[in-house]
Amino acid sequence: YPANGKYTLNRDDILNDIYPGDLLNRIDYLTKVKSKIFDDGNRSFGCSNN
Repeated sequence: YPANGKYTLNRDDILNDIYPGDLLNRIDYLTKVKSKIFDDGNRSFGCSNN
């Protein structure tokens, strides 16, 4: 697991759009669209099926 991989958010911060910057970077990385493959529904792990 990554260092500092746990975040605690409270309701007031969320309602005021206050988030830890590194949390937003991790969310951006996990939800990146450019490199994801949305073809046939099979998972792509970057390895051959031979």
